[in-house]
Amino acid sequence: MVEEGNSEEKPSKKKRVAFWFGRRIRGVGRGVESVSREGAGGGFSLGFGIVRRIIKFLGFFAGLFVAYIVLSIIWSAFITGQIPEYAAVGLERIGLLDFAVNAADKIYSISSGNIYKEENAVGFSGTTRTVKEAFGIEIQEFAPDKKVYQLNEPIRARALVKVIKTPEDEDISLDFRDACYLEDYTDIETPKEVVVNPEDRIITNQENYIFPVWCEFKHGFSEILYYSGATDVEAVKEKTSIKKTSDLKVLRFTPRFSYSQFIGWQPFIKETYEPDDKIREPTWDVSEGPASLRVGSDESQPFYKNDQHELKIILTKNWPGSIKSLNSVVIGLTEGIELLTDNKFCDFALTSYGYVLKAPALEETKIDCSSSSTLEKLKALTPFKSDVTIDQCIKQYKSEFKFSCPFIVTSAEQIASRTQVNVKASYIYEMSDANTITIVDSETQTNELEVEE
Repeated sequence: MVEEGNSEEKPSKKKRVAFWFGRRIRGVGRGVESVSREGAGGGFSLGFGIVRRIIKFLGFFAGLFVAYIVLSIIWSAFITGQIPEYAAVGLERIGLLDFAVNAADKIYSISSGNIYKEENAVGFSGTTRTVKEAFGIEIQEFAPDKKVYQLNEPIRARALVKVIKTPEDEDISLDFRDACYLEDYTDIETPKEVVVNPEDRIITNQENYIFPVWCEFKHGFSEILYYSGATDVEAVKEKTSIKKTSDLKVLRFTPRFSYSQFIGWQPFIKETYEPDDKIREPTWDVSEGPASLRVGSDESQPFYKNDQHELKIILTKNWPGSIKSLNSVVIGLTEGIELLTDNKFCDFALTSYGYVLKAPALEETKIDCSSSSTLEKLKALTPFKSDVTIDQCIKQYKSEFKFSCPFIVTSAEQIASRTQVNVKASYIYEMSDANTITIVDSETQTNELEVEE
C-alpha cells in the first residue's frame, strides 16, 4: 500500500544490502587507488627531495668555496695589491685577469690611503701610475720690510710659511737657521751676522697652518762695489772704474726639511715565453711629494726568467727649490728578482738593509750650489769660463738624479704574475723663494728711489 503524498516506492531489503556493499567496494577501490597514487607519488617525491637536498648541500659548499676565493682575492688586494697565484691561473683562463688586476689596484689604493692616477707621461713609454703624498708646505710670501736701504742700515725681511698638510702622526722638522740669504752678505768668506726667528719649527698633524719667519741682516752694507765687483779702482782699470751710487741685491729664503718617500712597482714576470702570451706595455709607478720618485722600466712585460732587463729610478725636484742632499735610496725586492750589482752599469750594492746606492753614485748628488767655492769650480768647467749662478747650478746639478741597474728574473710561475719592487728615497729638501732690495749711498738717493717705487 502506498501512502498518500509519497510517489516513491521504498527499496526492498535485498536492494538496500546490495547498495551498501557496492558503496563499500567502491570506497575500497578509491582507497586502494589513492594509496597507490600516494605510494607511487610519495616514493618519487621522497627521492627527488633527497637529490634536491644533496644539490643544495653541494651548492652551499660550492658557494662557500667561491666566497672564500673571492674574499681571499679581495684581502690579498687590500693588503698587497696583488692577485694570489692560484686565483690568477683561473682568472686568466676565463679572460678576467686584467679586470681583476685593475680592481686589485683600486682596492689597494683605497686601503693604503693612496689614490692612484694612471696616465701616459710625457717622455716615458707605456703607462705611469701616480700617487700623491699627503704632505704640503709652501712659502706664501717672502719680502723685505722696504725696498730701499742706505749703507750700514740693518735689512729685514719676512716670510710667511703655510703648512697645507702633514703626514699623519709624523713629525716634520723645518730648519730656518741657514734659510736667510743676502747676495754679497752671506756668501762671502767671512759671513756677517744674520738673525733668524724662529730658527726651527716642528710640525705634527697640522693643516692650513700659517706662521711667519723673520730674517735680519744686522750690519747691512758698508759700501757699494764698483761695476766689476771690486772695491779697488786699480784692480779694474782695464775695464770700468765708474763708482755706482746704488746696487741691486738678491734676497733668498731657503728653509729645509728631511723627508722620505716610498713607492712600490709591480711588474709582471713569467717563467718562459709562449706564442699566445699577452705582451703588456712598460709601466712606471710614481710618488709625488716634495720630489717626484719614479721607478720602472722602458721594457715591455712580462719579464722572462734568466733574461736581463733594466730597472730605472728617477728622483726629480717637484716643489720650488731643490734636493739639497740625497741621504739614501734603498731597494727591497721580493723573491724572484735579483739586481746584477757586479755589472758596471749598476748604481747599487747589496747590503743587509737591501740594495743601496754605491758611494760614487751618492757622492755625485752632494754638490752644494750655495757655496761660492763650488760655483767657482763649476765656472772652470764652462766652455768660456763664464760665471755660474746658484739657479744655474740647481737646474743642472740638483733638479734630477737618475739611477739604474740591470736585473734578472730568477724564478717565476708558468702564468704571468706580479712581483714587488719597493723603493725608498730619503733626502733633505730645500724650498726657495726670492726677492730683491736696492742699496744706496745717500739719503737723497733713497728718497728718490722710494718715490719711483
